[in-house]
Amino acid sequence: SGPIIQMNSLSSIVRSNTLTINANITDISGVNNVIINVIDSEGTTTSLTVTQVGDIYSADYITTTANPLGEYIVGIYANDNILNPSSVQELFNVTYIYSIDLILNPLSITTGSPVAISGTALFDNNSLILEQNITLELPEGNQTITLVNGSFDYNYIPTSSGTFDII
Repeated sequence: SGPIIQMNSLSSIVRSNTLTINANITDISGVNNVIINVIDSEGTTTSLTVTQVGDIYSADYITTTANPLGEYIVGIYANDNILNPSSVQELFNVTYIYSIDLILNPLSITTGSPVAISGTALFDNNSLILEQNITLELPEGNQTITLVNGSFDYNYIPTSSGTFDII
């Protein structure tokens, strides 16, 4: 029989992050060769560079905002010294985050004076998000603002003095 392959559990990752794949691979005759591949959600296969420390074989899968979203497959293939093969596969998901840019103008005001709140809400690859609104959490309560091509504008007039977080 081929080598015993015990891969670490994989979880979802956000684009532009690195997934580290580790596997404990052993065989009584010794391990001859290990290959680690990732197949993305569109079927493209990427062969990874494998490093070895003892019985632990590792590879890093680096993602960018260009990576397609969805379910990916990690495949680990190993042969022992008498060329018996083994393989395991594990699934993980690649997802996205929002990129929110918030601009306050002016940054400091007096009570009753307006501040313009503007910015953008886009996917991490700068494409438009599906939502049509964004909610600002203001000291007086939440305010839902319409997004136009990923941008928003709101004129805010605080009713009390102090230092406030706008999120």
